[in-house]
Amino acid sequence: MFCTKCGKEIADEALICTGCGCATANYQAPQRSVNSYSNDYIAIKEFEDKVKSIYSVGIICLILCLGIGLIFSFVAWAKAKSIVVPQISTQNPHDRAIFESAKRKLKTALGFANAPLYVLIFLCPILIAGGEFAAGVVLLLVLLLIMLLIGVPCTKHLNKDIYGTNK
Repeated sequence: MFCTKCGKEIADEALICTGCGCATANYQAPQRSVNSYSNDYIAIKEFEDKVKSIYSVGIICLILCLGIGLIFSFVAWAKAKSIVVPQISTQNPHDRAIFESAKRKLKTALGFANAPLYVLIFLCPILIAGGEFAAGVVLLLVLLLIMLLIGVPCTKHLNKDIYGTNK
């Protein structure tokens, strides 16, 4: 007999063509009835459905937590950008210590405000390594855009006002 797809001559009892892999008229796909599924298969499908629902809830939790965290990060950055650091000339050690402590607290607070970004940055390689390449790359690009548009101007402002530099 000849293959109906590629025309190659094949054995009369062949199930598939050796040339192109196309099924022949002799091939009959196995038909499963609803009752023929094994208990293992049913258990696996139930397990898969439960995992999918937990996975969905986990993704929603991550998005909500990081989304809310990013919103508050933007609030912290906006407040920090509006801060004007006073130029002090006092030599009183107590006042100077309070001023330096306040500057350290501002730096620490902004570090905490950046935490959602750090989590997202570490999430990118995890997504990429886990097979979610497109999601990891898109997330990385969004983070870079956020950092360029918001983080860099805020950091320049604070470095200039607090430390007297323009890094």
